[in-house]
Amino acid sequence: MQSGHLFSSLSVLCWALCAGPAHAQSVRSEPAPAVSPSAPAASLAEHKKPVESTVQLQLLEGVRLFRAERYEDALRVFQQVNTDEKSTDIGFYLGMVLHKLGRHSAALIAFRSTQRSGLREPVADYYAAVSCYRLGMNTRARRGFASLAAAASGPAPGVPPLGPRLQQGARNFLSALPPSAVETASDGGSSSIHLQYERARQAAERLLASDDAEGALEWLDEAGQILEESPDPRERAEHSDELRALLNRLRSKPGSHVRTADVQALEQRLAH
Repeated sequence: MQSGHLFSSLSVLCWALCAGPAHAQSVRSEPAPAVSPSAPAASLAEHKKPVESTVQLQLLEGVRLFRAERYEDALRVFQQVNTDEKSTDIGFYLGMVLHKLGRHSAALIAFRSTQRSGLREPVADYYAAVSCYRLGMNTRARRGFASLAAAASGPAPGVPPLGPRLQQGARNFLSALPPSAVETASDGGSSSIHLQYERARQAAERLLASDDAEGALEWLDEAGQILEESPDPRERAEHSDELRALLNRLRSKPGSHVRTADVQALEQRLAH
């Protein structure tokens, strides 16, 4: 199956996948937009280019299980689709259900696979930012929520807008996040960036030592984004060298599933 085919179904099903019991708009339980139970079936019936019927039925079954909060069962269905189809588009579905199961590092890895394909879905971006928040990746979380809040007034062409409940959720999370490293540095707390960077770097090192290369990459991404906010060019250069050394270790890790393109993208960011 071509990757675009599965994503065409994704664009139809994404609202159903995010639906479920209503939650308070707080940082403890992130909001989800309400959807009519008949919406997915009706939309699929009208869709011009549905995916092959077997995959479509599997996805619908996974969505049904997701909405019933049977997340482990939904995960097994989506994993089976991923095994059968070998498509990175399924990362959206996997990321959503892994997020609901509290497996936030695995959720970010799944979302990254979808982003690698050049696909964009604001609901997935929202839940990726929430997973960053839950893991303590505050810089990535802040940038994710800020981008979604800014896009509320005018999303990119071809990208569906984020619903009002999730827009409010993004604003709530932004309010709950601690001050950014840049804000604390401007208030005289210049060591804050270094402390946040060290925390992220050490998390990546621990994951590398436990052979979790993909999880390590997520923390290296956080460390890299923290460095981008440092006003000290010498600090940026010194720590960038450290991160490049860790990326080299990650790249050479036996059995690593990290994609070369993801490592190169982070290396390019560190070069600027």
